[in-house]
Amino acid sequence: MKLRNMLSTTQPGRRRAAGASALLALSLVTGCGSATGTPAVGGSEGAGAAADSKGLAQAEADYKAALNVANLELPMPTDAIDPGHKKVAIISIGQNSTSGVYETRFLEQAAKDIGWTPTVFDGQLDVGKIANYIEQASQSDFDAIVYEGLDAALLKTSIEGALKSGKLVGGFNVVNTVLQDQIILASDDFTNEGRMAAVAMVANSGGKAKIKMYYDKQYALVVNRVEGASAYIQEMCPACTIDKETVSSADLAQPGPPYFSAFLSTNPKGKFTDVLGYSDGAAQAYAKTAAAAGRMDLSITTFDALPAAIAELKNKDYNVSAVTTNNWEYHAYAMMDLLARQMQGKPLWKGADSTKVGLVDKSTADAYPTDGTSPNSAKYVAQFKKLWGKP
Repeated sequence: MKLRNMLSTTQPGRRRAAGASALLALSLVTGCGSATGTPAVGGSEGAGAAADSKGLAQAEADYKAALNVANLELPMPTDAIDPGHKKVAIISIGQNSTSGVYETRFLEQAAKDIGWTPTVFDGQLDVGKIANYIEQASQSDFDAIVYEGLDAALLKTSIEGALKSGKLVGGFNVVNTVLQDQIILASDDFTNEGRMAAVAMVANSGGKAKIKMYYDKQYALVVNRVEGASAYIQEMCPACTIDKETVSSADLAQPGPPYFSAFLSTNPKGKFTDVLGYSDGAAQAYAKTAAAAGRMDLSITTFDALPAAIAELKNKDYNVSAVTTNNWEYHAYAMMDLLARQMQGKPLWKGADSTKVGLVDKSTADAYPTDGTSPNSAKYVAQFKKLWGKP
C-alpha cells in the first residue's frame, strides 16, 4: 500500500483541537459519523407484554432470509463505460483502525482495477489530519478525492474547498448530513443495520428479549443503528423491552469498560437477555468482560462482520450470537464506477448510498469469509470489471 505523510507541520487551531478530541473515540468505533443533534432515542421502552406470535413469525422469517447473504441483491449499473486513466486520492480514516485497513484496501484495489492511479493518505484517526489531506489533495493533480467513515459535517469546509477546486468528492461508509447531492456516496444503510440486529435479537429470544442498548450519540451512524433497532422491536415485539444508555466511545479504552462492568454487577441473571454492541469494538469489549464474569446468559449482537467479529461468533467462550454483514468491497467498486460516470457527465445510477445488509450467526460463521468481504461481493466485482472492459 502506498502511504504518504503530506501533513504540513502547522495545523489550524480549530483542526488541531478537533483532531485531539476525536482521536481516541474514532479508534474505538467501527466507522464514524457525527450526529448533528440529540438523537430521538434513550431511556426504557416496552412494557413486557405477551409475545406477539405474528411479530415473532415475521422476525423468524426475516432472520432466515437475512442469513442467506449470498443471495442479497445489490444495485448495479447496466451500461458499459470507458473509465480512462485518472488519479484518485484515498483519505483513509486511519491505518491504525480495523475499519480503516479494510476500507482502504478495498478502495485501493477497486481504483487499480478500474485502471486509475490511487494514492493513500493515512488520516491516523485524526479529524484535523483528514481535513488537511483533503485540502492538500484539492491543490494537487488528483481527479477525485474519496474519504472514509466521517460525517461530512466534520469536514465541511475542506470538502467545500475541494468541490470549488473542481475535484469530485466521494464519501465511503459515511452518513452525510450536509452537502446533499454534492458528494458521491457509497455506504450501507445504517438504519437497516440496526433493524437486522433487532431481527436477530427478537428471533433468537423467542420474542421475549430484554435488551440493553448502549450508544455514543456523537456518531450519526451509531444513532441510526440504535433507532433502526428500536423501531423494529417496537413494531414486531411488544413483549420485548429496551433500556438505552448513552456512553462515550473513549471509555472503551478502559477495562470493562467501567459502565459495562457496573451493568453486570447491578443486573443479575434474568434481568436482561441481550446486549447490542453498537460497534464491533464495543461488542468485543462486552463479550470479553461478560465471559470473564461468567455471564453467558447475555447474548451479544453487533455489526460489520469483520474478521474479529466472525472469530467471536466461532469462539465458544463468548456469547456473540449474530453480526450484521457489510458490503464494503462492493461499495469500493461502486464508488469508482460512480466517479467515472460523473467525470463523463453520464447519469448516475441509484442505490449504492444505502444498501441493505444481512446476518451471520454461529450456524453460518464457519463458511463466512474471513477477509472482510461478504459471500456475494465477488460476483459484483466481476460485473463492474466487465462493464469497465477490464479482464
